[in-house]
Amino acid sequence: MDPGGYGRGARKDLPMNRDQPKAPSQVRAGLLASSLLLGMPLLASTSPGTLFFSCRPDNDLFRVISARKEIQCVRFDLPREAVHAAPAGAGVLVLADGYPATTTTVEPAVFDEAAAKQLRLFIEYPAALPDLVAGTARRTSLENVVATSGVFGPNLQEMQLLAVHDCHFVELTSDRPLLVAAKVAGFDRAVYGLADTKAYPILFAHPTRDVLVSTTKLSQFITARYAPKDAMQAVWAYVLGWLQPGSATRVLDWTPTVRPTFGRDEALPVAAARQALIRGIDWHTKARMLLSEAGAQEYKRLFAEKEDQSRQPGRSGP
Repeated sequence: MDPGGYGRGARKDLPMNRDQPKAPSQVRAGLLASSLLLGMPLLASTSPGTLFFSCRPDNDLFRVISARKEIQCVRFDLPREAVHAAPAGAGVLVLADGYPATTTTVEPAVFDEAAAKQLRLFIEYPAALPDLVAGTARRTSLENVVATSGVFGPNLQEMQLLAVHDCHFVELTSDRPLLVAAKVAGFDRAVYGLADTKAYPILFAHPTRDVLVSTTKLSQFITARYAPKDAMQAVWAYVLGWLQPGSATRVLDWTPTVRPTFGRDEALPVAAARQALIRGIDWHTKARMLLSEAGAQEYKRLFAEKEDQSRQPGRSGP
């Protein structure tokens, strides 16, 4: 079953309406009618640079952007609501609320409306896309996320690795992906490249629509501790620039939950090595990894029970 209505038997043509973009008065009238029909709240006037989100209010990306006064954004619960509300030429982000259990479903009519209004659409973890066949969602197994383009700038160069922890992605194909998942050698770079390994697209531009596709959930970069920070900043600077062509470069900022004490080029204080040793020892204590005498006895008892169970008939192991 194809949850989005696209697949092998889908039509390849774009919407037949090739008219010029609607005038602002027509857009406002359409928004008013749509709002009344759908029971959506009416929006106050929005600036031309407003971003329209479909996501939960606790999404990392939405929270970071909405905290910035210079970037206006509005949020909706459903993709069709965000697309209905967006004026012609606006940027719309459909984020993966159900990740990783559920892929993001956008109805064919919503894609068609976005195309008719010439919206720039960013979608994560899609269940289906027009003109493309989406495979199943799967979890990475030894793959790393690798940059395959120089569009991100000096902080995320070609063949540099990104730590996208516990990455699940939808299998799709692209001739020119910007990020891929692949099994590669290297600590922070794919030192032997991608010539002899299978690469799965993670971020790419749709070949026939103004849609930027992320096959995973990139927008949970704080919660899932994606790293390095400056590389993730480069990804979002590119995405925001793609959504609003011609706008000034926007570099998002946030405080990572887990972060190094000192920067890569920062001079270390005299006591840095001693403090690192103390904090390393304290981590084991605070993590309760050192057992008390009572805890050690309990551990031995549980281990013995497991051994006894493994010896029972019909059981091949613990």
